[in-house]
Amino acid sequence: MATPGCYATGITLTLAPLAQQDVPFTAHVTALTGASGSGATPSSATHFPDRDGNVRPYKVLGHQHRPEIRQTLGTHVSLDFVPASGPWTRGIWGTAQIEWPKATDPNTVSSWYEEAYAGAPCVRCSSDRLPSLQPAVGTPFCDLGWKTDGSTLVVGFALDNLLKGAASQAVQNLNRMLGLPETAGLLTSPVSVST
Repeated sequence: MATPGCYATGITLTLAPLAQQDVPFTAHVTALTGASGSGATPSSATHFPDRDGNVRPYKVLGHQHRPEIRQTLGTHVSLDFVPASGPWTRGIWGTAQIEWPKATDPNTVSSWYEEAYAGAPCVRCSSDRLPSLQPAVGTPFCDLGWKTDGSTLVVGFALDNLLKGAASQAVQNLNRMLGLPETAGLLTSPVSVST
């Protein structure tokens, strides 16, 4: 069993309930990661004085997680992805602006997400509002939220790139492989970190 990358996790969880409708659509995703998402090798991209108060796009339309996301979602999903570095340490926050082919009732969209993640203990869904980053940092959760207006749909996500985007997701997968509850060892008090 493979554990997806941090951006791949957030974007796939964001778009999967829509992809399951088997309707072609286009998603324009912009997502920002903290300094810990840039790896441990010192560079201007990880040097906090260069990051403080700044947002810097990188690997626009060419990020290494893009093929993984496209493979998971299917060929009927067209994806544009703009990753960026944000001025904080941990966490990823992003939005997907979706061109849905027809007007869709907000309750229908909510039902797609609620049904898709009814048995997913590490995904928290909120209709009619986009998530903030801070509540997800230090937790094994990916927070999702959405707003819709006719055929325009915006879905946001927030997760801790070192936990849900990496370590806690690996533990969750190991638990599944061993036949344990997915949340074994994960639903403790949040890790005390600052963004």
